[in-house]
Amino acid sequence: MRDYETTFIVAPSLDSDGVIREVEAVKNFISSAGGEITAEKEWGRRRLMYPIRDCSEGVYHILRFRLASDSLGELERQFRLNENILRHLVIRDEGTPLEHIGQASESEERDRDSRDRRPGPPPRRFDGPKPAPSVVSKPAAVASTATAEAESPESPEPASEEGPDQPAGEEKSSE
Repeated sequence: MRDYETTFIVAPSLDSDGVIREVEAVKNFISSAGGEITAEKEWGRRRLMYPIRDCSEGVYHILRFRLASDSLGELERQFRLNENILRHLVIRDEGTPLEHIGQASESEERDRDSRDRRPGPPPRRFDGPKPAPSVVSKPAAVASTATAEAESPESPEPASEEGPDQPAGEEKSSE
C-alpha cells in the first residue's frame, strides 16, 4: 500500500448535505477497496480560475489515504463517472502537513503586500509597438558653438615620435 493525496472539487449546486454525501462516498470507496483515510481537510467554497461545466465556484476537499496501487485506477474511474465532482487530482503523498496546504507562505504574503503598497501610477497596458522616434535637431546654442569650433584654425598637435616599442614619455636617443 502507498500513501496518496487527492484534491477534488464538488459542484457548488449541492447543498452542504449533498457535499457531505459526495465526500462520504469517496471515503467509503477507499475503505471498501482496503484503504484507510489518514487525513482530511475541507478547503471550502472557492472561486474557480475558469468556468468548469458552467460553474464559477466549487467546494474543494483534500483527502490523504493509503491504498493499494491496483485500486487507484478504479478510484479515478469513480471520480470521472460522478457528475457532482467537477475536477480531481490524485498524487503520491509527499508528507506536507495539511495545515500548510492552501495557505500562502510568508514570502508570498510579503510579496503580495509590497505589490499592493507600491507607489506610483498603475502599470501601463501594452497598446502595440511605439512609433519610431523623430529626428531631434541640435539647439541653436549648441549648433553655433559647433560651427565656431569648426571655423577656428587650430594648430594640429605635433605627431609623437613614440614608436610601438617605445613607452610614452621617453625620448629617442639618436646614437
